[in-house]
Amino acid sequence: MANLRTWCALTVGAVSSIVLAGSGAAGAGVQAVACGATLTADTTLTSDLTCPGNLPALTLANGVTLDLGGHTVSGSGPGGGFGINGASYTLRNGTITNFGHAVETAFGTATLSRVRLVVNGMGVESLGSQVKITNSVIDRNGVGLGGDTPGFFADDTTIDGNGTGVTTFQGGFIGNRDSISNNQVDGIRINQGVISLADSRVNGNNGFGVWVFNSYQSPIARLIGNTASQNGADGIFVTQLVPLSFPNQWYVAHNTANQNHGYGIEIENQDGAITGYDKGGNVASGNGQPAQCLGLACSPG
Repeated sequence: MANLRTWCALTVGAVSSIVLAGSGAAGAGVQAVACGATLTADTTLTSDLTCPGNLPALTLANGVTLDLGGHTVSGSGPGGGFGINGASYTLRNGTITNFGHAVETAFGTATLSRVRLVVNGMGVESLGSQVKITNSVIDRNGVGLGGDTPGFFADDTTIDGNGTGVTTFQGGFIGNRDSISNNQVDGIRINQGVISLADSRVNGNNGFGVWVFNSYQSPIARLIGNTASQNGADGIFVTQLVPLSFPNQWYVAHNTANQNHGYGIEIENQDGAITGYDKGGNVASGNGQPAQCLGLACSPG
């Protein structure tokens, strides 16, 4: 279970992974690749690849960069099979579609950039891994991002039109300038984990825009400058187990939450046990609950 110290270390590790991933990219070789291959050297695809069946289409050894070269790796349908599998690797520049799991990483560090993960059972499954995603589209999957601790880092990424956009158990999500909208259930669902979301749009989801249940070991929820509107439940909901084992790290400021079916922003602060999180500038109007916000002050928007 990640506490504040672990989470800070995780963030440093994510930055390091980006640097290391970049160092191997220049040596990528352009070569034909067959379904079921294990890639042990940096590789660039030369054509689309269609891989039916349940085995991974491609397995990447630790440290390998796969540049899709603008091509598509396809499976036989979103009900089964794996697209890209491995532990610590980099994937970029192309599309993975029609797999049970488009991308899976177990107990490693994966970096994804400029990829499209569309029409899969799950876009990315993270099992004990940290996953860094930038400038990507994760669309029309059963689940966009799913996994456990440590969790996901997503910048400038679209996670729209999935069943659930992001779901983690005892993991975390750090997002900046993302769109997590029009998902059939919740936009973001963090169960006993942590969240930091800034300057993002979480609109038009059929359930909650953002639903966060912090554990007593990881009281970290930072929500700054987001828009969470027109969702089927609350725009933003945050609650926390008590008693706390670590100082509370909630920070809620400058969010806009309009026309949600429930509250614009609902903070369940355990009868006042958690304080100091309302940093001001939150705006809400036209929500289903007349009070508009619960547990913090919101101005009309």
